[in-house]
Formats: sequence, structure tokens, C-alpha cells
Amino acid sequence: MKRSWLISAIPVIICASCVAVHGSNSSIEVKIGGRISYCWWQPPWSDGLRYVVPSSTSPVSTPYKINKYDTAPTFMYGFMVSAQFLESWVFSSSFMYGNFFSRSITPVSYIPASLTRLSYSKDIKRYDFDARLGYQINQYFSAYVCIKTLSNNYVEKINNAQASLTPSLSFASAKGEFIDVGPGLGIGINVPLYQNFSVLINTAGLVFAGSGSYVYSYQYSIVSEVTQILDQYQKESFYSYSWNGSLALEYIIKSAGITLQLGGNYNIIYYQHHRTLRGFLDYSNKYDRFYCITFATIYSFTLGDSTTMK
Repeated sequence: MKRSWLISAIPVIICASCVAVHGSNSSIEVKIGGRISYCWWQPPWSDGLRYVVPSSTSPVSTPYKINKYDTAPTFMYGFMVSAQFLESWVFSSSFMYGNFFSRSITPVSYIPASLTRLSYSKDIKRYDFDARLGYQINQYFSAYVCIKTLSNNYVEKINNAQASLTPSLSFASAKGEFIDVGPGLGIGINVPLYQNFSVLINTAGLVFAGSGSYVYSYQYSIVSEVTQILDQYQKESFYSYSWNGSLALEYIIKSAGITLQLGGNYNIIYYQHHRTLRGFLDYSNKYDRFYCITFATIYSFTLGDSTTMK
């Protein structure tokens, strides 16, 4: 978290340096704010398709199907900081964090001719970091380049109970990490409504390079005796295309330098990748859908000569 605050402060430092170079009559408008969002998430693995871990005896991942994952909606929290400098340039960054919980329970009736009950649960920490450099074309339109990082770190608990002539029980815990990083292009639209009210529209397209890893903390099988399984998933890579859009109603309290925003945003990622023989993912032609309702409070102030700002 401290590192994210430091990264987000870099735009302000850079912009302040630009002002010093440009001249003593220049100024920089700084905005610092907090955000809270209520989010719904449908990950690409929510369909319940999984792969048996490759081993030294079987280098090929074997697919199997469990019941769909149910990911509960939850809150995400974060902040943003931006700086407008040299009149029309804006450098900004934002950070959001949330803790999601997803579960899949496969009852006995789900698997034909079997008395197996599978239970999977994921405790997921999601991080979303965004940095932008934009240019204010006029009062209504702006364009920007950005780089975005999405990181999902989770701990998964697995329980498998099978009732037969030789009952068995297996249980495991694993740590997973999935990261998407990539650049994008976007546009922003500001539509004035009445006095201090306006509507903000943003849309952007991005290209991601991603990687995933999945490492067991422990994995045991109990039949007639307890057996520790030491097989591990291997790290692999994938790529994806993303589109995100947001719509917000903004109200500015000029006397206090405070801006209030209420709106929503939607983000979709389309994955493509070639699964290797030792792979454990099957993200090809799958979607990651994420949408939320967001409220933000932003405080603005000016450094330097405010008369030079547009």
C-alpha cells in the first residue's frame, strides 16, 4: 500500500518540476481524492473448468468440470491524485483495493455415478492501479494514454470427499497470483448540465500481457494412509484485450474546492492464449467482466499563479 501511495505521488512531483522549468508564472492544479465502489465480478474461471496438476509421470494437464463459482459482490476502496500543468496537460494515477470471496460446491448429484463432493473456496485480494497522461483538447474533450495493472492474489482451499468401497478424502491449500499489465488509449468527455453540475464520460481500450502462477502450500490425500502430494502447477503467460467505460455525475463546490462524483463503470477483458502441455489455465476465448457503482470525493488546490490556468 505504501508503495502505491509513492507511485501515485510521482505525477505531482513530475508536474511540479515541469512548472519550475516552464517559468515562475506557471501553476499546477492538484487534485487528491478518495473512492469507494460496490463491485460485481465474473472472473474467467467462474465456469468451473479446472485442470489436474501435471506431474513427472503425466506432463499433460487433464481437464475436469466442477460447479460454477459464485463470487460475492463487495466493496473496493482507493484514492486518486492528478496534476494539471502547462495549461492543458494532466498526469494522474489511481489505486483501488478489494477483498473478494468466491466458492464452488459440487454436490453428489452433479457427478454421474459418483458419491463425490467437491468444495473449493477462494479468498481473493484484488489490486487495480492506473496511470494516465492526458491532454485537454478543449472544455469538453480530452485524450490520454495510460498504463494499467490488475493483480489478483488469492488463497484457495480444496476439499474432496468420496464415499465408496474405499472412502477417500483429500484436502489442499494453494496460493495463486494473476497479473495483467498493459498500455491503452482513451478519451474523456465533459458535458455541462446546470451551473456546477456536469456529466463525465470516459472510455479506453487496452492490450494486456498477463501471467499466472499457482503453488500449493500443502496437498494431502487420505485413503488407507495419509499421502503428501508434491506436484505443483507451472507458471504460464497469456495476453488479452480490454475495454472499460465509465459514466459519472459531478458536482463542484467551488468555495470549498471539493468535487463530488457518483457514477458507475464497466470493464471487460477478452483472453487469448495457447495452453502448453504443462499449463494449468484455459483462458482462450473467455471473458473477465467487472462492473461497479462508485462514489468519490476530490479536493483541489493550485500551486503557483492560478491566473495562468484555463
